[in-house]
Amino acid sequence: MFKRLQAIVCLWKQLGEERFSILVSLENRSKVKEFCDQILKETLTPTMTVGDRTYKILSFSRKDEGSMNGYTMVERAKEMSAHLGKDDGEYLLEHQLDIPIVLRRNVIFVFTDWRCSSDSDLVQCVWWNGNSWKCYWYRLDCLWNGFFVRVLRRLN
Repeated sequence: MFKRLQAIVCLWKQLGEERFSILVSLENRSKVKEFCDQILKETLTPTMTVGDRTYKILSFSRKDEGSMNGYTMVERAKEMSAHLGKDDGEYLLEHQLDIPIVLRRNVIFVFTDWRCSSDSDLVQCVWWNGNSWKCYWYRLDCLWNGFFVRVLRRLN
């Protein structure tokens, strides 16, 4: 928390009182969020090499789509040949130090062919929990955020 406060004070000093007030004003929050979302999109790397495997990072959402159900995501992942399973999910976790740092807190990887044996509507996701990459089950019948959730296509 203290580091965040330090960053805010530093930003305030760099921008000056007037610019900082405009930045944090209530009426500009949606514009600031859009600006930050654009920066995130531009900084997320399109490929990553983890261990001896290279993956292309893909979005299942199409232009101007926000959230959608998981079944649509699975269909689109198949269309893109990005419907990876348990082998790749576990490999990612075993070699998580190779996952680019910029992806922490900015992306959730979903493995659409890694299903729970007792409930096929659950798929495995890998996300940054603040300390390391972890996996968890998530329901396909829920809404999925097309901005943060990504599927992977293995290139080698």
